[in-house]
Amino acid sequence: MTKKPFTQRQIKKIKQILLQDGKTRDYLLLSIALELKIKNCYLLRLQVEDLCYLEIDSDTIVHAIRYANEEKLQNKDYLFSGNGRGQPITRVHCARIIKSWCLKLGLERGDYSTKSLFWS
Repeated sequence: MTKKPFTQRQIKKIKQILLQDGKTRDYLLLSIALELKIKNCYLLRLQVEDLCYLEIDSDTIVHAIRYANEEKLQNKDYLFSGNGRGQPITRVHCARIIKSWCLKLGLERGDYSTKSLFWS
């Protein structure tokens, strides 16, 4: 089944909710995915040091720097790390995060997936 992209209105609402809930990592996941339009497998493997080379907007950079400092991340740490900094979150974990956004917005979870980030 083809997954839907998020609308601009949905994206704005998701970002608001994530920031209100203090979920900076998830905010960055959404923002960087939308800005770079890269596949999930590459997105999840981004390291802190990669932030220097990404063409992302200044608001996203500010949040990324704040997040890296708060989490005490080192340059070689994955930006989207799982249990411990040695591994990035998995595609399945990322899909669960996206499904949680759908739940908060009252969207049908089956209509959206990690591909929704790429196509939004």
